[in-house]
Amino acid sequence: MKQKGYGTSTLTASARILQGYSSWLWNTFDMKIADAQEDDIEKYIFHLKERLAPGSLRLSLSRIRRFYRYLYQRDLILRDPTLSILPLKKEQKALLKNVPDEEAVATLLNQPDEHTYHGIRDKAILELLYSSGLRNEELRNLALRDIDLKEKVVTVRRGKGGKGRIVPFGKKAAEFIQKYLEVTRPKYTKTPEEEHLFLTERGDPLAHHKTCINDIVSRYKKRSALTKNISPHTLRHAFALHLLRGGAPIQAVQTLLGHKQLASTQVYTRLYPKDLKAIHKKYHPRERQKIR
Repeated sequence: MKQKGYGTSTLTASARILQGYSSWLWNTFDMKIADAQEDDIEKYIFHLKERLAPGSLRLSLSRIRRFYRYLYQRDLILRDPTLSILPLKKEQKALLKNVPDEEAVATLLNQPDEHTYHGIRDKAILELLYSSGLRNEELRNLALRDIDLKEKVVTVRRGKGGKGRIVPFGKKAAEFIQKYLEVTRPKYTKTPEEEHLFLTERGDPLAHHKTCINDIVSRYKKRSALTKNISPHTLRHAFALHLLRGGAPIQAVQTLLGHKQLASTQVYTRLYPKDLKAIHKKYHPRERQKIR
């Protein structure tokens, strides 16, 4: 998985799943992974059902399947015991909650004090989050070379699943990133060799502080007295939903978000059924015809 470009968090989670499975087999049956059969794996799934949410349960089974496939392909086991185990039924995703509307996002983005160093940095971060739909980790890991202010695009070199993509951002985000680079970053940088884009006041990359961007969004949310639970990820949801409401093709939004499956993007369309009806009424040829 590491050779295929999967990120550290994915590798850590996968190792934890397999270690948990291995420990359970050993403690329960005095058995190694290579000796387990279908019924042993099914008993483990039943064991997990009482402890994990459906999504985590599916992920655990997926990683176990993948590991057995790896062993079988390398002739380390005679047969793959997961082949006869049916995949867990995927439940329909619940409607996204607490997606801020355009007014709420505008209120949040207007909170940073643009006359202070950290205010300029925070404004650039908030504008880029909403303008590009980047994930928290993707934004924290950006390097200087990943931002093209002339073309107004950002390169995500390793997104979820190790996939890269190029995402455009707007003029407001470009304006404040430029201001951050000219005013704030030179004050924060400890060494000219520092490649990360966003830094703390001490000059450390935000990439080393997992909760930093969450803290920034939370601070301005409290300052604005907004009632919705706004986070970096709900800004990503807002980015997608507001584009779709504006008429953007869902396939384009899928590409911008870096979703592998269209189904991951389609969850947003269930948030505005009335909008879809209006679009249908406006654009379908039969709806445009006058009844005689």
